[in-house]
Amino acid sequence: MRKFISQTFAALSLAALTSGAAFAAGITPTGAFSGIGTITFSFGPTTVSCTANFTGTVDADGTAEVTAVSITGGSFCPLVHVAALPWKVTAAGTTSGEIAGMAISSPFGSCGPSPVNFSWSNSTSELTMNNVPLSGGCHVTGTLTTTPSLVFTP
Repeated sequence: MRKFISQTFAALSLAALTSGAAFAAGITPTGAFSGIGTITFSFGPTTVSCTANFTGTVDADGTAEVTAVSITGGSFCPLVHVAALPWKVTAAGTTSGEIAGMAISSPFGSCGPSPVNFSWSNSTSELTMNNVPLSGGCHVTGTLTTTPSLVFTP
């Protein structure tokens, strides 16, 4: 009996460990997406508010990649450049996620690559970053909206 209980416990433990991958959070639908929003970069005492336009793809595994970003707007915005593309985007559930390896450079400083945690809204398809630090002393704040509407799944 003890051997049966031990084997049953081992089988259930293995099933629980291997089934986690099946329930990993993801992003849908697959395919190309684009987005736009306001983004603010803080380089020490210097703050630059700009418009970010981006494009990317959602892969069949439920992850996304931002493959191109353009920064436009005020007089200093053309001086801000993104680096280390593509940026991998993963969902951490239905209300949050992470951008891996975000990096930016400008005459005011270069920062990253760093992970950027963000909040997500399925109802508005909005990603929100709130004063997220990047290595090198920069911070990023902004709200970006995607088209088509992306959905973060549990």
